[in-house]
Amino acid sequence: MKYSVLGDGVAMSERCEDGNKKYGSRVMITEATYRESKVATSFLTRKLDWIEVKDFNGPCAIYQVFCERKEAKKEQIEMCTKHNRAMDMYRNREFEKAIELFEEVLTYKVIKYVEEVYNGEDRAATLMIARCKHLIKHPPPPGAWDIAKLGAI
Repeated sequence: MKYSVLGDGVAMSERCEDGNKKYGSRVMITEATYRESKVATSFLTRKLDWIEVKDFNGPCAIYQVFCERKEAKKEQIEMCTKHNRAMDMYRNREFEKAIELFEEVLTYKVIKYVEEVYNGEDRAATLMIARCKHLIKHPPPPGAWDIAKLGAI
């Protein structure tokens, strides 16, 4: 007999698993999890992107979880803060400013997992720099833009 599991939760967990490879993270959560009680205050996270999710109104943010906040090092907090500010600039179409902040993010030491598995490449910041450069050359249309289409996983 063969068994399988179906449903939105399973589909989302598969997308997060694929996203971990794309963004070079180990633990990824969705906006719904991030908004759960005490998640944002208990864990150090950085926003990675926005994706489309069935039955979700608008783009859904995805986050990388670094560690428990109480265990976070000063440099990790600074890096996540800069990365999150860069993501805000990106969403507001301030691509040049976003690039500057993402480039600053690249100056921080990566976590051991990233060093070992991805040869020290901060894939999330690198990907966003490339995307911002593309959007400078090929700007999204005026008004609302489908930010989640670019972050498809």
